[in-house]
Amino acid sequence: MFKRRGRPTQSEKDIANHSNEWNIPLPPDLMYHIIDTYLDTSTIIALCAAIPVLRPYCHPRPYRHMAVHIHKDYLPPHAHEVYIELSESPLTLYQEDKSILLSTQLHDLGYASTEKVRGILSLVRHLTHHLTSIYLNISVRWNELDEFVKVYILALLQRSGLRSVKLNSRHIPVNLLGVVQNLKTLEVDMESLWHPDNISLSGQRGKVYVEEVRLRGGLHYCLTGPGTPFNWSRLSAIEYTRCRGGLQGLLELCSSSLQSLEFTMYGEDVYIDHGLDLGILTGLRHLTLSISLTYSVEQTVYDNPGTYSSIEPFRWVPYILASCNGNNTVEKIVLIMSTVDPQDLRQCDWLSVDKIFEGEGTWMSLKEVLVVNCKDNEWRTYRELEADQLEYIEASPTPCLQAREVISWQSGAFKWFRGCQGKQGSK
Repeated sequence: MFKRRGRPTQSEKDIANHSNEWNIPLPPDLMYHIIDTYLDTSTIIALCAAIPVLRPYCHPRPYRHMAVHIHKDYLPPHAHEVYIELSESPLTLYQEDKSILLSTQLHDLGYASTEKVRGILSLVRHLTHHLTSIYLNISVRWNELDEFVKVYILALLQRSGLRSVKLNSRHIPVNLLGVVQNLKTLEVDMESLWHPDNISLSGQRGKVYVEEVRLRGGLHYCLTGPGTPFNWSRLSAIEYTRCRGGLQGLLELCSSSLQSLEFTMYGEDVYIDHGLDLGILTGLRHLTLSISLTYSVEQTVYDNPGTYSSIEPFRWVPYILASCNGNNTVEKIVLIMSTVDPQDLRQCDWLSVDKIFEGEGTWMSLKEVLVVNCKDNEWRTYRELEADQLEYIEASPTPCLQAREVISWQSGAFKWFRGCQGKQGSK
Protein backbone atom coordinates (compact mmCIF):
# COMPACT_ATOMS: atom_id res chain seq x y z
CA MET A 1 0.00 0.00 0.00
CA PHE A 2 2.86 2.37 0.71
CA LYS A 3 5.34 3.75 -1.77
CA ARG A 4 8.89 4.27 -0.55
CA ARG A 5 10.45 7.47 -1.73
CA GLY A 6 14.14 8.39 -1.76
CA ARG A 7 15.56 11.17 0.27
CA PRO A 8 13.03 13.68 1.54
CA THR A 9 12.84 17.14 0.01
CA GLN A 10 13.71 20.26 1.98
CA SER A 11 10.02 20.97 2.68
CA GLU A 12 9.61 17.41 3.95
CA LYS A 13 12.66 17.83 6.15
CA ASP A 14 11.04 20.94 7.57
CA ILE A 15 7.97 18.86 8.46
CA ALA A 16 10.21 16.34 10.19
CA ASN A 17 12.08 19.07 12.05
CA HIS A 18 8.81 20.66 13.11
CA SER A 19 7.74 17.25 14.43
CA ASN A 20 10.97 16.72 16.41
CA GLU A 21 12.47 14.47 13.72
CA TRP A 22 11.94 10.75 14.27
CA ASN A 23 10.24 10.67 17.66
CA ILE A 24 8.80 7.17 17.46
CA PRO A 25 10.23 4.49 19.80
CA LEU A 26 10.67 2.04 16.90
CA PRO A 27 13.16 1.94 14.02
CA PRO A 28 11.71 3.22 10.71
CA ASP A 29 11.98 -0.17 8.97
CA LEU A 30 10.05 -1.92 11.72
CA MET A 31 7.45 0.84 11.75
CA TYR A 32 7.00 0.49 7.98
CA HIS A 33 6.53 -3.26 8.34
CA ILE A 34 3.83 -2.80 10.98
CA ILE A 35 2.03 -0.20 8.86
CA ASP A 36 2.11 -2.24 5.67
CA THR A 37 1.15 -5.50 7.32
CA TYR A 38 -1.37 -4.69 10.01
CA LEU A 39 -3.04 -1.31 9.43
CA ASP A 40 -6.02 -0.53 7.21
CA THR A 41 -6.22 2.60 5.07
CA SER A 42 -8.35 4.58 7.52
CA THR A 43 -5.92 3.93 10.35
CA ILE A 44 -2.94 4.79 8.15
CA ILE A 45 -4.39 8.17 7.24
CA ALA A 46 -5.17 8.92 10.88
CA LEU A 47 -1.60 7.93 11.71
CA CYS A 48 -0.17 10.25 9.05
CA ALA A 49 -2.33 13.10 10.35
CA ALA A 50 -1.13 12.51 13.91
CA ILE A 51 2.55 11.89 13.05
CA PRO A 52 3.60 14.13 10.14
CA VAL A 53 7.13 12.72 10.18
CA LEU A 54 5.79 9.58 8.47
CA ARG A 55 4.45 11.41 5.42
CA PRO A 56 7.71 12.03 3.53
CA TYR A 57 8.54 8.33 3.59
CA CYS A 58 5.26 6.52 3.05
CA HIS A 59 1.99 7.43 1.42
CA PRO A 60 -1.35 5.68 0.84
CA ARG A 61 -2.47 5.52 -2.76
CA PRO A 62 -3.90 8.79 -4.10
CA TYR A 63 -7.61 9.55 -3.90
CA ARG A 64 -9.45 10.80 -6.98
CA HIS A 65 -12.80 11.71 -5.43
CA MET A 66 -13.60 13.80 -2.39
CA ALA A 67 -16.36 15.66 -0.56
CA VAL A 68 -15.82 18.69 1.66
CA HIS A 69 -18.54 19.51 4.22
CA ILE A 70 -18.23 22.66 6.33
CA HIS A 71 -21.06 23.72 8.65
CA LYS A 72 -21.38 25.87 11.74
CA ASP A 73 -22.22 24.09 14.98
CA TYR A 74 -25.49 25.37 16.45
CA LEU A 75 -24.19 24.97 20.01
CA PRO A 76 -21.57 27.21 21.66
CA PRO A 77 -18.78 27.89 20.86
CA HIS A 78 -20.32 27.63 17.34
CA ALA A 79 -17.29 25.93 15.87
CA HIS A 80 -17.01 25.20 12.18
CA GLU A 81 -17.43 21.48 11.66
CA VAL A 82 -15.20 20.20 8.86
CA TYR A 83 -15.79 16.77 7.31
CA ILE A 84 -13.65 15.52 4.47
CA GLU A 85 -14.51 12.35 2.60
CA LEU A 86 -12.03 10.62 0.30
CA SER A 87 -12.54 7.75 -2.13
CA GLU A 88 -10.59 6.04 -4.88
CA SER A 89 -13.75 5.71 -7.01
CA PRO A 90 -16.99 7.75 -7.26
CA LEU A 91 -18.89 7.73 -3.98
CA THR A 92 -22.05 5.60 -4.02
CA LEU A 93 -24.49 4.22 -1.50
CA TYR A 94 -22.76 0.85 -1.54
CA GLN A 95 -19.26 2.17 -1.08
CA GLU A 96 -19.24 3.65 2.39
CA ASP A 97 -16.84 1.00 3.67
CA LYS A 98 -14.35 1.94 0.95
CA SER A 99 -14.27 5.67 1.62
CA ILE A 100 -12.36 7.53 4.28
CA LEU A 101 -13.91 10.20 6.52
CA LEU A 102 -11.81 12.76 8.37
CA SER A 103 -13.36 15.34 10.67
CA THR A 104 -12.13 18.25 12.75
CA GLN A 105 -13.25 21.61 14.12
CA LEU A 106 -12.25 25.24 13.71
CA HIS A 107 -13.07 26.87 17.02
CA ASP A 108 -11.61 30.30 16.33
CA LEU A 109 -12.29 32.43 13.30
CA GLY A 110 -9.38 34.16 11.58
CA TYR A 111 -6.83 31.37 11.79
CA ALA A 112 -6.64 27.58 11.89
CA SER A 113 -6.97 27.08 15.62
CA THR A 114 -4.91 23.93 16.05
CA GLU A 115 -2.05 22.12 14.38
CA LYS A 116 -4.40 19.17 13.95
CA VAL A 117 -6.58 21.21 11.58
CA ARG A 118 -3.65 22.33 9.47
CA GLY A 119 -2.19 18.85 9.58
CA ILE A 120 -5.36 17.18 8.31
CA LEU A 121 -5.92 19.72 5.53
CA SER A 122 -2.27 19.51 4.49
CA LEU A 123 -2.43 15.72 4.45
CA VAL A 124 -5.61 15.66 2.38
CA ARG A 125 -4.14 18.10 -0.12
CA HIS A 126 -1.14 15.79 -0.44
CA LEU A 127 -3.38 12.74 -0.97
CA THR A 128 -5.40 14.37 -3.75
CA HIS A 129 -2.83 15.33 -6.38
CA HIS A 130 -4.81 13.16 -8.85
CA LEU A 131 -8.22 14.56 -7.86
CA THR A 132 -10.90 14.20 -10.58
CA SER A 133 -14.13 15.10 -8.74
CA ILE A 134 -15.06 17.22 -5.74
CA TYR A 135 -18.32 17.86 -3.90
CA LEU A 136 -18.54 21.13 -1.92
CA ASN A 137 -21.24 21.23 0.75
CA ILE A 138 -20.56 24.46 2.61
CA SER A 139 -23.23 26.35 4.57
CA VAL A 140 -20.82 28.93 6.03
CA ARG A 141 -20.37 32.24 4.24
CA TRP A 142 -17.10 32.46 2.35
CA ASN A 143 -15.90 35.56 4.22
CA GLU A 144 -16.37 33.74 7.54
CA LEU A 145 -14.12 30.84 6.62
CA ASP A 146 -10.60 30.59 7.95
CA GLU A 147 -8.04 31.93 5.45
CA PHE A 148 -6.13 28.66 5.52
CA VAL A 149 -9.33 26.81 4.58
CA LYS A 150 -9.99 29.20 1.69
CA VAL A 151 -6.48 28.68 0.31
CA TYR A 152 -6.94 24.93 0.73
CA ILE A 153 -10.23 24.86 -1.25
CA LEU A 154 -8.74 27.09 -3.94
CA ALA A 155 -5.77 24.73 -4.29
CA LEU A 156 -8.10 21.74 -4.70
CA LEU A 157 -10.09 23.49 -7.43
CA GLN A 158 -6.89 24.17 -9.33
CA ARG A 159 -5.96 20.49 -9.60
CA SER A 160 -5.14 19.91 -13.27
CA GLY A 161 -7.06 16.62 -13.36
CA LEU A 162 -10.27 17.97 -11.80
CA ARG A 163 -13.14 17.21 -14.18
CA SER A 164 -16.29 17.22 -12.03
CA VAL A 165 -17.57 19.73 -9.46
CA LYS A 166 -20.77 19.47 -7.45
CA LEU A 167 -22.10 22.42 -5.46
CA ASN A 168 -24.54 22.08 -2.58
CA SER A 169 -23.58 25.30 -0.88
CA ARG A 170 -25.65 28.28 0.18
CA HIS A 171 -23.01 30.96 -0.13
CA ILE A 172 -19.97 29.64 -1.97
CA PRO A 173 -18.77 32.10 -4.64
CA VAL A 174 -19.69 30.56 -7.99
CA ASN A 175 -17.03 32.61 -9.74
CA LEU A 176 -14.50 30.69 -7.66
CA LEU A 177 -14.93 27.93 -10.24
CA GLY A 178 -13.20 30.19 -12.71
CA VAL A 179 -9.93 28.66 -11.50
CA VAL A 180 -10.91 25.13 -12.59
CA GLN A 181 -8.73 24.34 -15.59
CA ASN A 182 -10.42 21.37 -17.25
CA LEU A 183 -14.00 21.24 -15.96
CA LYS A 184 -16.22 18.72 -17.73
CA THR A 185 -19.25 18.17 -15.45
CA LEU A 186 -20.93 20.75 -13.21
CA GLU A 187 -23.69 19.74 -10.80
CA VAL A 188 -25.58 22.41 -8.87
CA ASP A 189 -28.39 22.10 -6.32
CA MET A 190 -30.28 25.37 -6.77
CA GLU A 191 -32.40 24.66 -3.70
CA SER A 192 -29.28 25.23 -1.62
CA LEU A 193 -27.69 27.98 -3.72
CA TRP A 194 -29.23 31.08 -2.18
CA HIS A 195 -27.36 34.37 -2.65
CA PRO A 196 -23.74 33.31 -3.20
CA ASP A 197 -20.89 35.63 -2.37
CA ASN A 198 -18.74 37.05 -5.13
CA ILE A 199 -14.97 37.33 -4.81
CA SER A 200 -12.19 38.89 -6.83
CA LEU A 201 -9.67 36.52 -8.39
CA SER A 202 -6.22 37.76 -9.28
CA GLY A 203 -5.11 37.80 -12.90
CA GLN A 204 -6.99 37.65 -16.19
CA ARG A 205 -9.00 34.47 -16.59
CA GLY A 206 -10.90 33.12 -19.54
CA LYS A 207 -14.33 31.53 -19.27
CA VAL A 208 -14.56 27.90 -18.17
CA TYR A 209 -16.11 25.58 -20.75
CA VAL A 210 -18.62 23.05 -19.39
CA GLU A 211 -19.56 19.88 -21.30
CA GLU A 212 -22.28 18.54 -18.98
CA VAL A 213 -24.45 20.29 -16.40
CA ARG A 214 -26.84 18.76 -13.85
CA LEU A 215 -29.31 21.20 -12.35
CA ARG A 216 -31.68 20.63 -9.47
CA GLY A 217 -34.50 23.01 -8.66
CA GLY A 218 -33.88 25.79 -11.18
CA LEU A 219 -31.28 27.81 -13.04
CA HIS A 220 -29.63 30.49 -10.92
CA TYR A 221 -28.72 33.82 -12.55
CA CYS A 222 -25.13 33.50 -11.35
CA LEU A 223 -24.58 30.60 -13.77
CA THR A 224 -25.61 32.38 -16.97
CA GLY A 225 -25.84 36.09 -16.11
CA PRO A 226 -23.21 38.85 -16.19
CA GLY A 227 -20.02 37.87 -14.40
CA THR A 228 -20.55 34.13 -14.82
CA PRO A 229 -17.28 32.18 -15.03
CA PHE A 230 -18.77 29.74 -17.54
CA ASN A 231 -18.90 29.51 -21.31
CA TRP A 232 -21.80 27.27 -22.39
CA SER A 233 -21.08 27.13 -26.12
CA ARG A 234 -19.66 23.61 -25.85
CA LEU A 235 -22.32 22.19 -23.53
CA SER A 236 -23.40 18.77 -24.81
CA ALA A 237 -25.66 17.44 -22.01
CA ILE A 238 -28.20 18.90 -19.59
CA GLU A 239 -29.88 16.97 -16.78
CA TYR A 240 -32.60 19.09 -15.16
CA THR A 241 -34.23 17.72 -11.97
CA ARG A 242 -37.18 19.31 -10.14
CA CYS A 243 -37.73 21.68 -13.04
CA ARG A 244 -38.76 25.22 -12.12
CA GLY A 245 -38.50 27.03 -15.40
CA GLY A 246 -35.78 29.36 -16.62
CA LEU A 247 -34.03 26.89 -18.92
CA GLN A 248 -34.67 28.55 -22.27
CA GLY A 249 -31.89 31.09 -21.76
CA LEU A 250 -29.34 28.32 -21.26
CA LEU A 251 -30.64 26.40 -24.28
CA GLU A 252 -30.03 29.45 -26.44
CA LEU A 253 -26.41 29.56 -25.27
CA CYS A 254 -25.78 25.95 -26.32
CA SER A 255 -28.22 25.59 -29.22
CA SER A 256 -25.64 24.21 -31.66
CA SER A 257 -23.71 21.97 -29.23
CA LEU A 258 -26.37 20.29 -27.04
CA GLN A 259 -26.85 16.60 -27.83
CA SER A 260 -28.60 15.21 -24.72
CA LEU A 261 -31.41 16.79 -22.69
CA GLU A 262 -33.19 15.25 -19.72
CA PHE A 263 -36.08 16.59 -17.65
CA THR A 264 -36.85 14.89 -14.33
CA MET A 265 -40.15 16.09 -12.87
CA TYR A 266 -41.71 15.11 -9.58
CA GLY A 267 -43.54 17.08 -6.91
CA GLU A 268 -46.36 19.61 -7.15
CA ASP A 269 -44.13 22.67 -7.62
CA VAL A 270 -42.59 21.56 -10.92
CA TYR A 271 -43.18 23.54 -14.09
CA ILE A 272 -41.65 24.10 -17.51
CA ASP A 273 -41.35 27.42 -19.34
CA HIS A 274 -44.47 28.03 -21.41
CA GLY A 275 -42.17 29.52 -24.01
CA LEU A 276 -40.05 26.37 -24.21
CA ASP A 277 -38.62 25.93 -27.70
CA LEU A 278 -36.49 22.84 -28.31
CA GLY A 279 -36.60 23.58 -32.03
CA ILE A 280 -33.52 25.79 -31.63
CA LEU A 281 -31.40 22.73 -30.71
CA THR A 282 -29.88 21.84 -34.05
CA GLY A 283 -27.88 18.83 -32.87
CA LEU A 284 -30.09 17.23 -30.21
CA ARG A 285 -29.80 13.43 -30.31
CA HIS A 286 -31.18 12.13 -27.03
CA LEU A 287 -34.27 13.40 -25.15
CA THR A 288 -35.39 11.95 -21.82
CA LEU A 289 -38.51 12.86 -19.82
CA SER A 290 -38.82 11.35 -16.36
CA ILE A 291 -42.14 12.05 -14.65
CA SER A 292 -43.74 10.96 -11.39
CA LEU A 293 -47.47 10.19 -11.69
CA THR A 294 -48.50 10.62 -8.07
CA TYR A 295 -51.79 10.59 -6.20
CA SER A 296 -53.71 13.81 -5.76
CA VAL A 297 -53.69 15.49 -2.35
CA GLU A 298 -57.11 14.20 -1.28
CA GLN A 299 -56.44 10.66 -2.44
CA THR A 300 -54.83 8.07 -0.16
CA VAL A 301 -53.39 4.67 -0.97
CA TYR A 302 -56.23 3.13 1.03
CA ASP A 303 -58.98 4.42 -1.26
CA ASN A 304 -58.94 2.34 -4.42
CA PRO A 305 -55.30 3.03 -5.31
CA GLY A 306 -54.87 3.54 -9.03
CA THR A 307 -58.48 4.56 -9.60
CA TYR A 308 -58.29 8.25 -8.72
CA SER A 309 -54.56 8.76 -9.15
CA SER A 310 -53.47 12.04 -10.64
CA ILE A 311 -51.95 11.84 -14.11
CA GLU A 312 -51.84 15.62 -14.46
CA PRO A 313 -47.99 15.74 -14.75
CA PHE A 314 -48.26 13.64 -17.92
CA ARG A 315 -49.33 16.80 -19.78
CA TRP A 316 -45.67 17.81 -19.91
CA VAL A 317 -44.85 14.88 -22.21
CA PRO A 318 -46.78 16.04 -25.30
CA TYR A 319 -45.98 19.68 -24.49
CA ILE A 320 -42.21 19.16 -24.47
CA LEU A 321 -42.20 16.83 -27.47
CA ALA A 322 -44.33 19.25 -29.46
CA SER A 323 -41.79 22.02 -28.80
CA CYS A 324 -39.31 20.14 -30.99
CA ASN A 325 -39.02 21.08 -34.63
CA GLY A 326 -40.39 18.25 -36.79
CA ASN A 327 -37.20 18.38 -38.86
CA ASN A 328 -35.05 17.59 -35.84
CA THR A 329 -32.07 15.29 -35.31
CA VAL A 330 -33.45 13.35 -32.31
CA GLU A 331 -32.52 9.67 -32.47
CA LYS A 332 -33.76 8.39 -29.11
CA ILE A 333 -36.57 9.37 -26.75
CA VAL A 334 -36.83 7.84 -23.28
CA LEU A 335 -40.04 8.32 -21.26
CA ILE A 336 -39.58 7.19 -17.64
CA MET A 337 -42.93 7.02 -15.87
CA SER A 338 -42.94 6.54 -12.11
CA THR A 339 -46.24 5.17 -10.77
CA VAL A 340 -47.75 3.86 -7.55
CA ASP A 341 -49.79 1.38 -9.56
CA PRO A 342 -48.68 0.13 -13.01
CA GLN A 343 -52.26 0.58 -14.26
CA ASP A 344 -51.84 4.35 -13.90
CA LEU A 345 -49.72 4.23 -17.02
CA ARG A 346 -52.74 3.07 -19.07
CA GLN A 347 -54.82 6.09 -18.03
CA CYS A 348 -52.42 8.54 -19.67
CA ASP A 349 -53.35 10.08 -23.01
CA TRP A 350 -50.80 8.30 -25.17
CA LEU A 351 -52.68 9.16 -28.36
CA SER A 352 -51.85 12.85 -27.77
CA VAL A 353 -48.19 11.85 -27.71
CA ASP A 354 -48.52 9.58 -30.72
CA LYS A 355 -50.15 12.36 -32.77
CA ILE A 356 -46.91 14.37 -32.64
CA PHE A 357 -45.24 11.73 -34.83
CA GLU A 358 -47.92 11.41 -37.49
CA GLY A 359 -46.54 13.99 -39.92
CA GLU A 360 -44.91 12.51 -42.99
CA GLY A 361 -41.26 13.49 -43.37
CA THR A 362 -40.92 14.47 -39.69
CA TRP A 363 -38.71 12.95 -37.00
CA MET A 364 -36.67 11.28 -39.73
CA SER A 365 -33.70 10.54 -37.44
CA LEU A 366 -35.80 8.81 -34.77
CA LYS A 367 -34.68 5.23 -34.11
CA GLU A 368 -36.12 4.43 -30.69
CA VAL A 369 -38.83 5.51 -28.26
CA LEU A 370 -38.46 3.70 -24.93
CA VAL A 371 -41.22 3.87 -22.30
CA VAL A 372 -40.03 2.68 -18.88
CA ASN A 373 -42.33 2.13 -15.91
CA CYS A 374 -40.75 2.16 -12.44
CA LYS A 375 -41.90 2.27 -8.85
CA ASP A 376 -42.75 5.68 -7.41
CA ASN A 377 -40.04 5.59 -4.71
CA GLU A 378 -37.14 5.04 -7.09
CA TRP A 379 -34.67 7.50 -8.59
CA ARG A 380 -35.64 8.42 -12.10
CA THR A 381 -32.72 9.64 -14.18
CA TYR A 382 -31.60 7.84 -17.30
CA ARG A 383 -27.99 7.38 -16.15
CA GLU A 384 -29.30 5.53 -13.09
CA LEU A 385 -31.31 3.06 -15.15
CA GLU A 386 -30.25 -0.58 -14.89
CA ALA A 387 -30.53 -1.30 -18.60
CA ASP A 388 -29.78 -5.01 -18.17
CA GLN A 389 -32.78 -5.46 -15.84
CA LEU A 390 -35.52 -4.15 -18.14
CA GLU A 391 -38.52 -6.36 -18.80
CA TYR A 392 -41.13 -5.93 -21.54
CA ILE A 393 -44.64 -4.94 -20.44
CA GLU A 394 -48.01 -4.54 -22.17
CA ALA A 395 -48.10 -1.55 -24.51
CA SER A 396 -50.75 1.15 -24.90
CA PRO A 397 -51.99 1.93 -28.43
CA THR A 398 -49.65 4.30 -30.31
CA PRO A 399 -50.38 3.58 -34.01
CA CYS A 400 -47.99 6.17 -35.50
CA LEU A 401 -45.03 5.11 -33.40
CA GLN A 402 -45.87 1.47 -33.96
CA ALA A 403 -45.94 2.08 -37.71
CA ARG A 404 -42.45 3.54 -37.43
CA GLU A 405 -41.41 0.39 -35.49
CA VAL A 406 -39.51 2.40 -32.90
CA ILE A 407 -41.50 2.14 -29.65
CA SER A 408 -41.04 -0.38 -26.83
CA TRP A 409 -42.56 -0.64 -23.34
CA GLN A 410 -40.56 -1.95 -20.40
CA SER A 411 -40.35 -1.90 -16.63
CA GLY A 412 -37.06 -1.63 -14.83
CA ALA A 413 -35.01 -1.00 -11.73
CA PHE A 414 -32.69 1.87 -10.94
CA LYS A 415 -29.31 2.20 -9.33
CA TRP A 416 -29.11 4.01 -6.02
CA PHE A 417 -26.41 6.67 -6.06
CA ARG A 418 -25.44 8.60 -3.00
CA GLY A 419 -23.81 11.14 -5.28
CA CYS A 420 -21.37 12.34 -2.61
CA GLN A 421 -24.18 13.13 -0.20
CA GLY A 422 -21.64 12.88 2.57
CA LYS A 423 -21.66 11.22 5.95
CA GLN A 424 -22.15 12.56 9.38
CA GLY A 425 -19.29 10.92 11.22
CA SER A 426 -18.12 11.19 14.73
CA LYS A 427 -15.35 13.54 15.60
